[in-house]
Amino acid sequence: RAGCAVDHRLAIAFLGCLEAREAFDLFVSTLAYMRTEHQRQEQSRLQRFARLGCDLAALWCNAGFRAQMAQIEAKAKWTQTLKLLGVPCDHSKLFDCGDTLKSSGRSGQEKELAQSSLKEARLDYARTILPLVAAGARFDRSLVAAFGEDLGLSDAESVTLWAEACLLARSGSPLEALHQELIRLPRNNVEGLLVGRVLPLVSPYDYGRIGFILDLAVHHPDTMGRKQVLRLLQTYRRSSAPSAEELAELEVRAAKLAEMRLPSAPQEDIAETHRLVSQRLPWHRLAMASSPEALWSVLASELTSSQGVEDLLPLCVPLGLGQDDFYVRALGCCGGTAGGEAKTKHMEDLLLCIQDFRKAWDAATALEERAPLGPEKVAIAKVRLQLLKNRTQGSPLWGNDVDSELRVMLEGIEQHVATMETRWDLARTGLSIFDEVLTRGDPRACIACMYYHFPMLLYWPDGEPLSPDSDATCEADALLRSARAMGVWGLHSLVDVVCARHGISTKQLRHHLIEQWLRNPRWKPEHSPAILARAEAALLQLWDGTSSSVAGSSAALAVGAAKGSDQGQASSGSDTRPGHIFRQTPVERLCLERATVVACTRQRRSQDVAKDLREDVKTRCVFLLRIVFTKETSVPYDAKCRALAVLFRIGGHEDIAAAYRNPVAELREIWKLYYYMDTFEKLGVPQDFKRLYQCNKAGLARSLWRQHQTDPKMVQVVVALCLDFSIADSRFWASLLASLRSLRLFGFLGDVLEALHERPSPGLPHEPALVTALTELLAEPTEAVRAWCRERRSGCSDAAPASAVLLPRLALLLRRDAFADEVGVLEVAQTLLQGAQSQTLTDVALLQLQGAVFGRPSGSIGQELSGQALADCRVKLAGLALEFALCHSPGEEVDRFFSEDLAGRSPGLLLELVPRSAAAGRRLLLRGILARRGLLEEARRRLPEELFQELLDCAVATRDLEEVLVAALRGEQFEQASRLLEQFVVVHGLGSRSPLGLLLSALDASEDDLDVDSNPADGAGCLLQLFRTLAPRPELAGLLRALAQRLREEVAP
Repeated sequence: RAGCAVDHRLAIAFLGCLEAREAFDLFVSTLAYMRTEHQRQEQSRLQRFARLGCDLAALWCNAGFRAQMAQIEAKAKWTQTLKLLGVPCDHSKLFDCGDTLKSSGRSGQEKELAQSSLKEARLDYARTILPLVAAGARFDRSLVAAFGEDLGLSDAESVTLWAEACLLARSGSPLEALHQELIRLPRNNVEGLLVGRVLPLVSPYDYGRIGFILDLAVHHPDTMGRKQVLRLLQTYRRSSAPSAEELAELEVRAAKLAEMRLPSAPQEDIAETHRLVSQRLPWHRLAMASSPEALWSVLASELTSSQGVEDLLPLCVPLGLGQDDFYVRALGCCGGTAGGEAKTKHMEDLLLCIQDFRKAWDAATALEERAPLGPEKVAIAKVRLQLLKNRTQGSPLWGNDVDSELRVMLEGIEQHVATMETRWDLARTGLSIFDEVLTRGDPRACIACMYYHFPMLLYWPDGEPLSPDSDATCEADALLRSARAMGVWGLHSLVDVVCARHGISTKQLRHHLIEQWLRNPRWKPEHSPAILARAEAALLQLWDGTSSSVAGSSAALAVGAAKGSDQGQASSGSDTRPGHIFRQTPVERLCLERATVVACTRQRRSQDVAKDLREDVKTRCVFLLRIVFTKETSVPYDAKCRALAVLFRIGGHEDIAAAYRNPVAELREIWKLYYYMDTFEKLGVPQDFKRLYQCNKAGLARSLWRQHQTDPKMVQVVVALCLDFSIADSRFWASLLASLRSLRLFGFLGDVLEALHERPSPGLPHEPALVTALTELLAEPTEAVRAWCRERRSGCSDAAPASAVLLPRLALLLRRDAFADEVGVLEVAQTLLQGAQSQTLTDVALLQLQGAVFGRPSGSIGQELSGQALADCRVKLAGLALEFALCHSPGEEVDRFFSEDLAGRSPGLLLELVPRSAAAGRRLLLRGILARRGLLEEARRRLPEELFQELLDCAVATRDLEEVLVAALRGEQFEQASRLLEQFVVVHGLGSRSPLGLLLSALDASEDDLDVDSNPADGAGCLLQLFRTLAPRPELAGLLRALAQRLREEVAP
């Protein structure tokens, strides 16, 4: 059997003829030779010789010798086979563990223990090699069985190892034969092999192989649920990337496969795994999860979309999860991710799918608390409301009084949802500063607070920070931008939405706020943002220093407001002089702006809106008129006046007429009378309205004048009556102006003068008494300014005279009156010009003088000590001096003022005043510039192009061409010089002569010039005289010839 049958039998026969001992020694010596190093490679011969030894042992009935020969035969055979299969092997571990033929000298027990240990080590190594043998033999079951049998492995163990190698190999394994082989094994062994050993090493993404293993382990108690998980995962496509933990587990599995040393199996498996990892979920981490947290760590990233939840929801049954818990977990997975509307809708659906109310409520509450203010937070709050509504329909018992408790909860959550939506509206419109007011109070308080502060934001000065606190500057600037971008209509739209959400009538709320502010201008909401409260105080302080008073009276303000003018804004609220009773305080002004903002109409066509919601122009006008004509016992006259002011701001003439159904002029007259009724009440002289309406206003004014000449407030009322009712009695006006001057009411007096200037009626009749009054009135500030300037030069530091504020208003008034020459306007002009030209006044004194004249707040003087501010101050004073000079009739005195006082002493002021002066004054200034040699080049640099062209036109008109022509020649601007000559010809004419002929005549000194009339009054004579003046000058001779050449080229065909 070891080789040729004849040789084998012949060898047995020969050795059988010998004595047993002799034959044994011969065989052993031969075996020793064959196992030498020289013969070690002859494994085939050794195998046949060992087979011969087995037969001899049988013949000699020596079982031990037979076992040793069988082991040598197996070693030789598998050494050759493993070499052919390419299986790396350490033969000393596999075969040489216990085949020593000679005794080792140990005792029998020690020898037995050593042999048992060596045998177990050999078996362990055989178990390690068997998968490699199976892979090398292409999983030939018979070869693997022979290997196991020869190496001492049981049939069941060899089948198990072969099946494990087949299942873990990527290709070439006979999976179809596995079932038949595994049937022969006990069920426990099979399930232990498949579930305990093989399944954990299979790729978690190889669903096909996992399914095959589960089919083999059909009797395992977990197989049914695991197969359901597998079927669900086979139809699902992964939507998220694998986690780092998942990839780490793949690395661990690859290391375990590498330890098994299956040829090329780990590399193939890893490549396939990386291909599938982006498409499939790991089956092991779901079906064989060690804990629920491990399971959710896989599903978390897949449950962020509605489709993912819908596809993975069936996993609840095989994994033993509750559907509500699944939804709650899914909510936790998507609560911190971004996704916009899709994510919000997904969360809403999940919450509504939870059957257990308490779990749904707790989950929604937790999500709402974590979510930032925005659409997601609002949507979750709405879901909470829906959950509670669904709960009330189910009517489970919550307590003794279920209905009342649920009703209270439902009302509370409805209010909470509405508040949340309103907070989000405030945030996205940039008005989140009112969020605290909303949460502390109610929507009405928040709306009142917004309407209260909104006008302040609209009127806040550009470039000024809303808050001095640097930490709040960004927030404040954003609030300003948002408010101005929103505008009044945007605010009304926001309020409409908020009111509709909270069940508030916008019409009633706005009417309540309007009436509240009309009755009490100082009413303010209980809670206001601190930053806005400080900003309001700053704005009121600013207006207190820059607002203008009513021109004559607040009745005049009413008329001005009806015309849409700003006549009632006033100039200096910090006036500490005798009270200006018609001054509109900053608080009242801001209150009027608030009421106007709230009263702005919401619809243009009333027929499209229900009556209880209608807020068109007519509805608003009717509401305001009801306030106006309510009895004075219910609505005071000052509130009526404010209502009329708002009425004329929001409605046009036709709108007011349609609502009033009477002439609008009559309503204006009533407004004027209401104002005086309020004024008389405040002064302690109440009047009857009907009697005031019917009485002669001139007689009333004289009566009040006779009784209250020394009362500053009543004198102001008398003056206002004369203004508002056009009382044109010059003698009476003279007495009133003198009284105002003596009472030192300069602020009010300035407003009166401005009103007299702006009144549309003709001026006051010429009366000596009025001329005297105006002369004294003009002399008062003039002498005061002159004296103050002298005192400042001597070191006195008193404030500038208060009467100086009259000067700008007197200049406006006197320009319309024929008797301006009689009141000494040129003296005033000289005084102001001397102040502007003075080099002895300090910078602070100069700025104080400007503040006194033009009403600038003195508190800002210390901040304006700059070169530009001082230059502007001098220009403004010189400009006012120019206005007074222009009030005088044209003549030598005015010309002397311009040529000597202004141009002679301060030529630099001429260029500064030109852009700021009207046409009449500008012509005189331009003539002064032409008269000053050296100013022309500076004028070319500093004046705008159109004003410099006007200067050239003035030079042509006045025949004063020398300076401008020389400047053009020196700059080699021959084109401009040519245009000047052409313009001169057009304006003055040259008869039969041309500019070229006159120029050549002057240059060549020819006899032709004798025929020309050199009379300067004639155009040609004036131009020839100019050329004769310039021609002898050496530096101009060449330039004049170049100009002549240019003129020759222009006239050439």
